[in-house]
Amino acid sequence: MPSSRRRALVVLVLLLGVISVASATIDAPPVATFTNEDENAYRITVFSPPNLQTARSTEITVTSPDGIRRTETVADVDFHEQYRNSSVTDETIETSSFTLEPGDEVSITVQSWMPGDVTVYLIEERAGNNSYTRADIVTCTKRQQKYRWTFEAGGGSGSSVCASPLDWILW
Repeated sequence: MPSSRRRALVVLVLLLGVISVASATIDAPPVATFTNEDENAYRITVFSPPNLQTARSTEITVTSPDGIRRTETVADVDFHEQYRNSSVTDETIETSSFTLEPGDEVSITVQSWMPGDVTVYLIEERAGNNSYTRADIVTCTKRQQKYRWTFEAGGGSGSSVCASPLDWILW
């Protein structure tokens, strides 16, 4: 009898360990990896609003092609417009920014993210007067997000995955 109790206790401890790891993985903040195979540098600003509507309406300050500083919303930023010197206008929003030089690869964890938040990646190509700014909004609110973007001459490619490695257990 003590052997079956011991076995049951071991199974219970292992099960609690799996549940603990699963819950930590599910609520883990997004991880983003950026690779620059282009000849231009890129400035990336990341922030995590509580929902898609707030993300789209977040104001950013940009310099227009004619050199005028003005305010736009994230929803209005389009890579066809040659905005540069972009920054989030509201100083109460926690942002993380870095510059990705040619040949660099950087992985970051979005520490400001909380379960339920969306993530905004504000990307500015640093090419002098030919700069542009665009925004990627990722709505991965309930599972671990992995975001990857590779900048290449003339464009880029990327992906976003919204799932934890333990998704097969959770479904």
